[in-house]
Amino acid sequence: MPEESSKFNLNLKKGGAPGPEFKTCVQRSIANTKLMADELAKLGYKVIPGSINNCIVIVDMTDKELTGKETEIVLERCGILASRSTIPNDPNPPVNPSGVRFGTAAITIRGVKEEEIKKIVVWINSAIEHKDEIEILESIKDEVKKMCLEFPIPSI
Repeated sequence: MPEESSKFNLNLKKGGAPGPEFKTCVQRSIANTKLMADELAKLGYKVIPGSINNCIVIVDMTDKELTGKETEIVLERCGILASRSTIPNDPNPPVNPSGVRFGTAAITIRGVKEEEIKKIVVWINSAIEHKDEIEILESIKDEVKKMCLEFPIPSI
């Protein structure tokens, strides 16, 4: 949550504490994380237990026959940012791990809620299922751009 973190830090420097909007944003981010994990699991993704405690979802991509690095690259082509991540007992090296990590803090700050989280999960799944179909990846990228324009980054 870089923007909200900046507000938090500025507020602390002024001698204050984070306001109620910060708490609301954190609660919404946690709800978005749980929803994302649930939606991914419904589509057959193996969500790592305990990974959703910090507004992050870690998914084992082994069943999808992709590494975390490959998943990261496919999603980046669509404008969706994810990070490769190790998983418990990962047979792969850390530079090319079996998992991928999704964070919800940055999108939550932009105002993304339940409906949009569900769309994002559909895009993630579609990108992975059609990883070699450039037209589909470009179509997803266009939809991601539209959502980003609808939910701009707030100013500090």
